[in-house]
Amino acid sequence: MTLDAGDGAEPDWPPLTESEVRLVLGAAGLDTPAVIEWRSPRPFSAAALVRAGDRSMVVKRHDLQVRDARKLEAEHDFASFLAGRGIPVPPLLAPTLELGGCAYEILGVVPGCDSYRDAWSWTPYRSGRHAEAAGRALAELHLASEGYDGRPRPPAALLGSTTVIDAADPVAAIERLSRCLPGLAGFLALEAGWQERITAALAPFHERWRRHALHLEPLWAHGDWHPSNLFWTGPGSDATVSGVLDFGLCNLATAGYDLAVAIERACVEWLAPPGRRRVFGDDMAALVRGYLAVRSLSSEERSALPHLLPLAHVDYALSEIEYFHGIVGSAKNTRLAYEGYLLGHLAWFGSGAGRELCRRLAEMLGVPSEQS
Repeated sequence: MTLDAGDGAEPDWPPLTESEVRLVLGAAGLDTPAVIEWRSPRPFSAAALVRAGDRSMVVKRHDLQVRDARKLEAEHDFASFLAGRGIPVPPLLAPTLELGGCAYEILGVVPGCDSYRDAWSWTPYRSGRHAEAAGRALAELHLASEGYDGRPRPPAALLGSTTVIDAADPVAAIERLSRCLPGLAGFLALEAGWQERITAALAPFHERWRRHALHLEPLWAHGDWHPSNLFWTGPGSDATVSGVLDFGLCNLATAGYDLAVAIERACVEWLAPPGRRRVFGDDMAALVRGYLAVRSLSSEERSALPHLLPLAHVDYALSEIEYFHGIVGSAKNTRLAYEGYLLGHLAWFGSGAGRELCRRLAEMLGVPSEQS
């Protein structure tokens, strides 16, 4: 399950205060009276909707161990490129500030309705029409992303990637990754037998995925596509997407990776106990249908997607271990990221319900669910 959710989890960082916001806006040259109208419940950073003078903006604080100005620049560059190609993203109102061991973003607000503002992250779409609209918007983002030549982002906490799952030897890739991520390295040093457990968990999926991984076109991906990272044209179930938020996980990957993440995030009820976990196959169908109405998938992308779906979370799960063990120091959430998220999601995709979801996806795409 994801831990980046308003699901009753205590925030990892203290909330923004109005005096802090005013200090940040003043340092950015936006010295106007400011009032906090809403604070985000999500735990990985502190964010607030702020009314400053006659306009609204979002102020977001990151601990420098998680995001500094250099890391945020990669996100802003990609978002700016997309904005230049017509994708509605929050405008950057001032350069990133580093003050008192923190990095601050000041962003404008995209037009529309924040329909999922109080929803837990990684929960389902409220209607099939929302799912279809989200699929169309993701395809539009991918078309806009073509030609973006940003360098792949280096390993970091809370970052999307396909480095491990694309590797011929995932365990060796994790060992290389841990040399860049001291929190992950520290956890693995204490976790006897992790190599065997991860190898066994990946075994049902990895070889089939590897047959496709090297044949897909690289593309910069959003990396965290779910309904609460989208703005909507209105509060109704027939609303369409009016804005795209939160590029914190963006990275060089593939279009299929982004689509797999979008399915995985919102079409399985991860926050429910395993015995009562619902699968929203109709939403998956609507999401893919909306996507294909805007952007076609190559035969290789179609064949690869059902095999990528069970693996799309793996690299991000490892980056969560880096965050929880190395930065936040939460033994409980580190264990949940490892057992419940990394290994637990793989186990679920090996269950009857997980295999059926992948089979249905393959059927939709007109490809075999098991490749010879």
